[in-house]
Amino acid sequence: MTPVRFAAERYYGRLDPGVLEELTRLELAGARGPYECQRVAAVLAVKRAALRLCPDWAPADLEILRRPNAAPVLRVAGQVVGVQVSLAHAGGLAVAAVRWRGDREPA
Repeated sequence: MTPVRFAAERYYGRLDPGVLEELTRLELAGARGPYECQRVAAVLAVKRAALRLCPDWAPADLEILRRPNAAPVLRVAGQVVGVQVSLAHAGGLAVAAVRWRGDREPA
């Protein structure tokens, strides 16, 4: 069975400047708008879940790209990896789930 890893992040009415340092330029651009705090928290939740899925990845190498009308994409060191990403945010909490695509993780 393919492992699924989860993570959650709390968000508040404004962003902590220290949190913004964990985001790439593209992640920040994708978070702009009326739900900025929630989107930032969701991106951070995806990164935390991805690190639980593959602890060998470097946190600085992870990037989550949002796409219109499609699931977010996880890139590691600039390369898209075979990981499915699901995220949601509501009521002060952002949650994410990640899993390897296919039946099992790559060798």
